This record gives sequence, C-alpha cells and structure tokens, in this order.
Amino acid sequence: MNRTSPAFAAFCFALLAGAAPAQDDAPTRLAALNEQAAKLLNGFAKKCESYKSPARARRVYALVLERYDADSVLAHRGLGHKKKGDQWIDGGGSGDGDTSNGKQQEQIDKAWQDTSTQLAKLHREHALALQQEGDESGAKQQFEFAVDFDPRDAVSHKALGHEQVDGYFGPPEQIAFLRRMHEIFAKAKELREKEYDTELLSADKMPAELKATGLPMCGAKSRHFTHWVIDSSDEAVMTLQWAERSYELMEFLLGSQSRRLKPTEIRWLALLRSDEQRDLLFAKSPSTTGNYSADQARLFGGTTFKTAGGRASVWWYPDKGSDADRAVAHVSRRCFGDWYNPALAEGLMHCCQWLLCDSILTYYADLPKTVAAGSWTLPRLPEEWFKFLQEEIEQHQDWPLVQVPRERMDNFRDRVRVKTWSFMLYLVAREPLNWWRVMAELSDEDLMPEEIGKTIGEVLDRPVEQIEEEYREWARRGSRLGRASGWQ
Repeated sequence: MNRTSPAFAAFCFALLAGAAPAQDDAPTRLAALNEQAAKLLNGFAKKCESYKSPARARRVYALVLERYDADSVLAHRGLGHKKKGDQWIDGGGSGDGDTSNGKQQEQIDKAWQDTSTQLAKLHREHALALQQEGDESGAKQQFEFAVDFDPRDAVSHKALGHEQVDGYFGPPEQIAFLRRMHEIFAKAKELREKEYDTELLSADKMPAELKATGLPMCGAKSRHFTHWVIDSSDEAVMTLQWAERSYELMEFLLGSQSRRLKPTEIRWLALLRSDEQRDLLFAKSPSTTGNYSADQARLFGGTTFKTAGGRASVWWYPDKGSDADRAVAHVSRRCFGDWYNPALAEGLMHCCQWLLCDSILTYYADLPKTVAAGSWTLPRLPEEWFKFLQEEIEQHQDWPLVQVPRERMDNFRDRVRVKTWSFMLYLVAREPLNWWRVMAELSDEDLMPEEIGKTIGEVLDRPVEQIEEEYREWARRGSRLGRASGWQ
C-alpha cells in the first residue's frame, strides 16, 4: 500500500492553498455583497408591485442599477427597459403611481424593514473588514450605506463619528436639527406659563371707532399691545398674555433678526362677539371695513383698517375658547408675516398656534364655501392634520413645496395648508438662521415653480428636491427622526 507522508501532504496542501484565489479579499467581498443586495432589493421591488406600489418599486429598481448591478435583467425589465443588442434602452414603461391601501402599505413597510436591516448588515460587515485592512475611505462609504438602510445601526453611526440625542444617532445636521427642535418645544412650554405686566384702560382711552358704537368695551395694554374686548377686562388681559407669549416666541425663532418684528404695526385690536355688534361697528364707523365694502367685509372673520397713528384690527366671533389661539395668530401674522410670502406666513402662524396653544383655529385666508370653491373640509384639529399629512406622504401626494408659495389666499386648500404648517415647523428648526429669508425671497406670489425651487435652493444651499426629501423623511408616519424631534 502506498502511503503519503505527513510532510508531503502538508506540502501539497500549502501548494493548493497558494494556487487558489483568496476568498476574502475586498473585491471578492464587494462582488458578493452586490449580488446579495441586488437580490434582496429586486425581491422587495416585486413585493411592492404585488401590493400596488409600482412607483416605489421603480425607485428600488433604479437603486439596484445605480449601485449594485448595472446589468440586472429584473431591474431593467422592472423599469420598462428593453434590450437592443448589448444595450438596454428606455421602452417607455408605465409611470403609474402607488395605489396601495393602508393594510398593503403596512405589509410593504414591514418587508422594507426586514430588507433594509439585512442590507445594512451587509454593508456594515464589509465596512468593518475594510477598516481592519486600513481602507478608511472605503469603510466610511460602506458605513454610510449601512445607516442609510438602518438608521438604528449604532455601530455604523459611531464609526462615522455621529453624535446622539436621546438615543437617536445621526449626522451633524440632524443632531443640530433635533437640538433646535427640542429648544423650540422647551421655549414654547416655558412661555405657556409666563405672565406679563398689563394695565387696565379707562373708557376715555377707547378709540373713536369703538366709542361711536356705544358698546361696553373693556381695554388693557401690555408692553407691546393694546386690546379692547366686549364686556370683560379679564378677557382683555388674558388675550394680552397670549399675544406677548406669541411675540416672545417669534423673538426666539428670529434670534438676531428679531428687529423684523413690528409690534406697533397694529395700534389696537378689538374683539366683538356677534354679527350684530360687527354690523353696528360698520354702521357707526364705516372706515372700519378697510378696503372693502360692508358686504364684502362681512365675508371675513375680521378686518384691518386705518386709524389714528397707524392701523387697527377688529375680529368678531362668539367662541371665547378660541381667544388664545387668535391672539397668538394675530401677532405672528400682523407683526411679521404680512411682509413675507402669505402662504408660508400662514404656515408659520399655524406653527405658533400649535406650539403655544395646541390648536389651529385661526385663518387669514380661505373664504366661506359660498364664495370660494375650495372650502375647508378638514377638522381644525392637530391630530386630524397629522393623519391627513401622513396619508398624503405615504401616497406621494403631499403638495409640492415649489407650489406652496403660489397658493391663492382667497381659496387656500386643505392640502396646501397642512403642508405649509408642517414644512414651516420643520424649516424653523432645520434652518434657524435662514428660514425667514426663504419667506422674504418668495414674497412675490407670481413666481413660477422653477423660480421658487431655484430660490429655495440658493437660500438653503442645497437642491430643493433634497430639502423636500429631508422634510418628508421627518414628517412621514413612523419616522424615527420625527419621533426623536417631538413631532409625532
């Protein structure tokens, strides 16, 4: 029997090992990663198609071709491409949007969570191996891919030097955003309880327009404002507290630009409680209808007009429970927003109402449904706005940002109002130094969408498409960034 000596066997093994290609080198690992990732993503895209989300499937197929496998037959066919010789060409495939229902969307989201977790693991393990081999640049890119797929991947976040806020890891711009958002919420909470000095006013201080009515108006003034309210000095003082809180919140949001606030723009504000009181005011003091006839002014909930020393405002409504909300809105809009883009000013106003009062009751737009075709149909409740917005985002139907500043104030639609409210809240925290500049640069309501997009991009120093994608990632249902910020 012929036997192989141990020495000869070891020699043969070493020879074979030396001849075989290395199985763990970086290019081999990357090729295996790309193959597995393409398979995972193509499988997820197919699931999207089966659950009536073709638009989302197309985005996934595009990612496969861009990053993992430029020759993927499944991805090309999923995008409607056709093979011509050795080249894939656009075959004019379907551009249908997603029509999945809520249950189907839940299934898709669950499938994506599983898929993205696996993808993050592939990238993280490859990154760690590259790091061991001294390829810091390559490792950094792979760690970035990992956190893109799984924002909870603490290992990758730490490797990238990301900080955390309350357990949320993220890049510097997200961490700065979260900290600013927390500061805004903390300031709003502080202001809700803050009290300001006020002084009651005697009847002889009543403006001539109100005196002419003979109505029992009670007046008070604070540092920045003067209010006259029918029947009750206590209510006059209470509304002044909320006006001052709103003013201080605006000072906080504007920071070094707080000089842009104009508290004396409205010399005084009066609150009436009935249409009869309003009509008496119009009859005795015709100038209070402002730039409108009495019939036109009645279509609104308030009016602004010239008075001694400047301008004044009068509102009429029976619900005393909305006094705080209206006082907050008045300051945001009349002391600041009137000089900037009206649609964005509406959004900023709603931010202040929500932050301070947890309500969104007051409007400076949207005529009654008998006048404007697009009457308000969504309940004026924050929880309903959240639900509406998140459904819009899930269906990729939220109002495009480049269209928001163009919205007409005489017919302000639900979709636009909810978008501008949420976007302006996002913007004041994400861009604490430049948010007001966006409003100022877009003060011309006749700008075209292309001009609006260019302007926003220039002011914020990144493409408007990127800005809107960042906003949607924060605002969408279940967003970790949204939860960490206190938004949902």
